[in-house]
Amino acid sequence: MNMADMELFERQRMTDLKNRLFSHERGMQSERHRLWLSEKDANEEYPVWEQLERLSAVILGYVSQITSTGYTVQPAREVVEHLHSLSSFEVESVVKWYYTAASDYPKIQQYFELLDYLRLLALSYVERHQLEKL
Repeated sequence: MNMADMELFERQRMTDLKNRLFSHERGMQSERHRLWLSEKDANEEYPVWEQLERLSAVILGYVSQITSTGYTVQPAREVVEHLHSLSSFEVESVVKWYYTAASDYPKIQQYFELLDYLRLLALSYVERHQLEKL
């Protein structure tokens, strides 16, 4: 497979996973609501449901840019640094929740896992197809 075909394959893979993530998100509304209710009065600065929203918006923003245009608007090096810093499993509130309460929210748990996988695919894509062109 040549480089152009590989790039198209990777973009299509990200598109498929993004669509799967959106579908999964529609199916987790009741869990999301329960999570919000359980955390709304907590004194945590960034509760899990807020991290879910923040990480989803940023990661899916990069993925949308890549899948629609083949590149990110932001400089590739900045995107790589930012994507490295966005691991769901490096956010303290998410890690604590993941090991204590995630089993009560299996769809949200799967969502975090799929979102992080999509982050890694975007990171790999930018490193391979944007940084190498610099």
